Amino acid sequence: MCKYTYENSGSSRYGKACIYPELYSHYSEDLDDKLLIDGEGYCIFHSTNNKWKIENDFESRFRRLISTITSINSTLDFLKRDYCFSGFHFPDYESFIIENIDLYGSVDLSYATFDSPFLFSNIEFSSLNLLGSIFNETLSFKDVNFKNSLYSDNAVFQNGLTFFRCNIQRNLLFNNCNFNNLKSIYSCEIGIKECKNIHYLSFSSSTILSRVFVRDSSVELELNFDNCTIENEFLFEQNEINGTLSFIETEFTLKENPNPFNSSTHFENNSLSNLGRIIFKGRIPQDDMIKNEMTLHFKNKPEGLILFENFNLNKIRPSFKSKIPEFEKEGIVKIGDGCRKYNCETEVYTIEANKATQTLILDIVKVFCNYFELQESTNLGVEIIERNRNLIRYFYFTDEDITKNEFLKKINETEYNLWETFSSLSTYSSNTVAEIEKKNLLVDIGGLFLKLGNYYQNGITYKEDVQKVLNSISAKERIHIDSTKGLTINIHQGESIIETKELYDIILNGIKTPTLIPKIKLVMKIGEQHIHGDVKQLINADNFFEGNKQISSKDKSSLEKELNEILNELSKEEKESKLERFTKKWAGTISEVATPMLKGLLMP
Repeated sequence: MCKYTYENSGSSRYGKACIYPELYSHYSEDLDDKLLIDGEGYCIFHSTNNKWKIENDFESRFRRLISTITSINSTLDFLKRDYCFSGFHFPDYESFIIENIDLYGSVDLSYATFDSPFLFSNIEFSSLNLLGSIFNETLSFKDVNFKNSLYSDNAVFQNGLTFFRCNIQRNLLFNNCNFNNLKSIYSCEIGIKECKNIHYLSFSSSTILSRVFVRDSSVELELNFDNCTIENEFLFEQNEINGTLSFIETEFTLKENPNPFNSSTHFENNSLSNLGRIIFKGRIPQDDMIKNEMTLHFKNKPEGLILFENFNLNKIRPSFKSKIPEFEKEGIVKIGDGCRKYNCETEVYTIEANKATQTLILDIVKVFCNYFELQESTNLGVEIIERNRNLIRYFYFTDEDITKNEFLKKINETEYNLWETFSSLSTYSSNTVAEIEKKNLLVDIGGLFLKLGNYYQNGITYKEDVQKVLNSISAKERIHIDSTKGLTINIHQGESIIETKELYDIILNGIKTPTLIPKIKLVMKIGEQHIHGDVKQLINADNFFEGNKQISSKDKSSLEKELNEILNELSKEEKESKLERFTKKWAGTISEVATPMLKGLLMP
């Protein structure tokens, strides 16, 4: 008797003893031998003593067993005996080939162990069970016709699995398997080549350390790698996709492909018919399911659907990514929720506002994007992801090669610089292209304030709406309106304030365009240090002297000298005292708006 008991819990033989002592007793003439038992009490098929098995010609005995079962089944119309090889241990021959035979019944190789490279060639399987088996060398199928299902859940493949010119008419399931690469060789792969009729082939929830290479094949219903972890290169070349190719919650973890000719995830020269679909769906929003980069190239223009969800589109090489907007319009590409389209993105800003206020928000955001590009020489875009009668949702993005921390820092600093620059618009008198462009942007902001004032005076916009508009650049509560102080802007860390009563007056009362620029002057303070400027530049500003009056060069020189003395005074008290005396002395000569400008320039 053989001590082996069957391990497949889904089988009617589960927990029962080896069937071959009984089979040998009934068909001893056909088998032409008795069943050998090793020193541990296991038959020659279930024994793990490889040396003993080879010495007793395991291979010939196994082939006679196949022939005997085939002969028995050939005489039966129904209830054919299955080829029960469950738990068999195949010793380490140079190779083990089963070819050119007809199998009348299902083949059960569940929980078997294969120490030899194993090849099935030119065979038609009714069904094949590889559940829980261990393949220590390559398992190969060549010119095999799978009429029904193959089950291989929880199997281990230590050195690859290949299909060549196979006809996969039903379901082939390799779910929850481990595909290792114990020898760490490049040729170790899951290879699917010249298989022209893949009905359903699944590797769901498997861990794959060998490379995957699918070539010259056709997917008719589904090929899926859902929930897989793929740690080597993935090559999918010259295939026809007439069904679904699925990568749902898959992880491609190869960060750098040692093969310089391919991306780590490489789709090359494939065809996608109008019935075909390719699905990339990550686990979480903006998931980096592909750690390196992905090439997507089609032989002809794709006709089916390519779906992205929870996916970082920046992992796609530019040759295809650049076509996504066009394909999206045509319905070839669908970008679902949670996708990251750009190299860097801010969080999504949500502002509850009516339609009129939303229009002003879009105006100021557009000006900010233009100013950012002018200031940083870095592109900045804004994408509106939702807009209805009650709210607007948007985010900023860039495709520049920049880290997210750097990107957010630049946005923060540029927002501050925008208001700072706006406060000194009159200094932009140069005819250089850069300053003309900057001046145009600042005039746009001036126009925005006039719009705000117009809306406010006509009851379309209220104080809280004005505050929402001014805060909409970064959707943070940085700008506050006070009826006595005007606008207070707090942008940098710590105390960082821009104050102006004039801006608030413009919104509240409206100011005509010709007087807008000289009236808008902001006193700015960053922490404990003032924004120091050039005395000469300040006194040459158009609005520094009352009514833009002309004064003698002698008086202007004297005034400049006094201001420089105040600027260089170390004592705060003395500086304040000298500044007070200065403003009294020159009252009537310098304008009202000059005093806050002087304080911003001179005070420590």
